[in-house]
Amino acid sequence: MEPKPMPPLFGNDASRMGRTPTVSDDVVEIGLLLSSRRAEALLALSRQRHQTVGHIIRGLIDQAIATAEA
Repeated sequence: MEPKPMPPLFGNDASRMGRTPTVSDDVVEIGLLLSSRRAEALLALSRQRHQTVGHIIRGLIDQAIATAEA
């Protein structure tokens, strides 16, 4: 059985769901479904770069946004 994705939570929606962001109100939590092969590769890259998976993903998102705006 495939897991049912959660709807995204934006701004005050997170607070109403009992999920108060810990950094600031400008932070949202997203979910990401990956194949186990990709997840393992991402974890290996994380160890190789001595970075968290979140840091790597945020960097890739920032790159994509900068490229799209250029």
